[in-house]
Amino acid sequence: MRRIILSLSLLFVSLCLIWRVEAITPLGPGYYQYSNAALVHSGSWTNVTSDTASYGDSYTYSASPSRVTIYTLPTVGKFGLYYIETNSGGLFEISVNGAPVGIYSAYAPSAVRNKYLEVPLPYGTNKIEMYSVGALFLYHAVQLIAFTPTAAAVNVTAVVSFPTHTPTPTHTPTPTPTIGPSPTLTPTVTTTPNFIARATIPVGDGYQDVGVVYQINAGEVVTGILLLLLVAFEIFRLIREAWSE
Repeated sequence: MRRIILSLSLLFVSLCLIWRVEAITPLGPGYYQYSNAALVHSGSWTNVTSDTASYGDSYTYSASPSRVTIYTLPTVGKFGLYYIETNSGGLFEISVNGAPVGIYSAYAPSAVRNKYLEVPLPYGTNKIEMYSVGALFLYHAVQLIAFTPTAAAVNVTAVVSFPTHTPTPTHTPTPTPTIGPSPTLTPTVTTTPNFIARATIPVGDGYQDVGVVYQINAGEVVTGILLLLLVAFEIFRLIREAWSE
């Protein structure tokens, strides 16, 4: 019985590792304190909730490699970060859709609260990540700024015509049209979105991603397959022992 329970437990763990479900909440324009549930923190973070000199009277910090992940709607055009500089502050990195956009310093000889930096975002749904590279990193909140379409410039040229003597035109034979080579069709490359199996619903003039995002991690798949093989071998051995008895 113990072996059967162990086998079933390993099977459950294998399935969890192979197929990992992660729910996300894309954010629209607005101000979001670090404590908002849509800001996904991984690693070790410590909250300070009694600092009246900081925005929101609070902040959070990490002194080890950590990450903050934020998803934004197409209505967001810029990402802003309120953070703190200290004499123990180090470097942190910001990436958009997996591509690094900058490495920033959180060092200052004395503490400076409510520092602000801003990063432009491409149009569409974006995944923003902040990485602490190991030194002290403190921040209060993020500011998501609405996307503003840029109107194309239009040049208007005034044309003034004066009457002139026009000579009688002479007869010009109509040229024979020449058929050129057929145009070459260029295939359109479609970029795959960052999120897999997502539902999109119309909201106003744009679209909003909702629902559940399914992600598969290669390392977890390999581990899960190995565990499945182990479970299959254990079940086969149990059946063989029962048959021999």
